[in-house]
Amino acid sequence: MKKPAAWIGFFIAIAVVVISSIVSAPRFLLYSLAAAQSDKADAIVLLLGENFNARKKEVDLLSSKGLADYVIIPAYYKMHEVTDKGLIDKFISPSAVNKEIESSKILSLIYENTHLELLEAKNAMSQYNINSVVFVSSPYHMRRIKIIASEVFGKKTANFYYMPTRFEKAPADFWELSRKNWKNVGAEYLKIIWFFIYAKFIK
Repeated sequence: MKKPAAWIGFFIAIAVVVISSIVSAPRFLLYSLAAAQSDKADAIVLLLGENFNARKKEVDLLSSKGLADYVIIPAYYKMHEVTDKGLIDKFISPSAVNKEIESSKILSLIYENTHLELLEAKNAMSQYNINSVVFVSSPYHMRRIKIIASEVFGKKTANFYYMPTRFEKAPADFWELSRKNWKNVGAEYLKIIWFFIYAKFIK
């Protein structure tokens, strides 16, 4: 039989782990990896979500700086070439993988939207021989994008960059989070857990 002191120590340790996890939860999601100023990526990949305008503003800003030659919006099967005269639409043939998933009621319920977008981004990149990309989305969305991209692209992520939009507020310190922020953070962790669960059975 364990002594009361041992039980107290056990519960204190659990409490420390729980509190530490809560404190660090928002900061862990705020993943970013910017390319060097001298580097230019082949494409910017815009991933959808709740605050589309904030994400689109970031993409427009990066495009205006000549950061990439293409802008890919995989959720809409759209791709634009960035030129001095503006954006020129390019054709993307939807991937066979996404067609299969979307035609299956079971698979369409299992797969996360971000996962589907990255599969379609991979398809577009393959069609246009694109090797370096900048993923743009909401700040709390970036860690999940990094996790799924590592699974979808495997080891071909050396020239992948992750830039959260600067036009959406996402506090890193837990005491600054609003109720909506906590809702978004919680949703991200649930989706990450769900991805890890189903990803084991779809390989």
